[in-house]
Amino acid sequence: MAWWASARAAGARAVVTEVTAGPGTLLVGLDVSGTPAAREAGGAARRWQVLIVKGGRILDICGFGDRTEAAARAGVPA
Repeated sequence: MAWWASARAAGARAVVTEVTAGPGTLLVGLDVSGTPAAREAGGAARRWQVLIVKGGRILDICGFGDRTEAAARAGVPA
């Protein structure tokens, strides 16, 4: 959360494009704007996060630039 707070203060924004549930995971797709990578991509960069969930709480968040890799980590179909 602290990372997103500092990124938002620097102008980054994200729109959630996908949420897919896996076994104790969530795969979250994002279109991120306001970052150098987004500017290089023409305005928005597609990114994915895998949230590890246990007992209704998020234990960990891992970021990925590739959906296939993120889906494998989340245990969901690519």
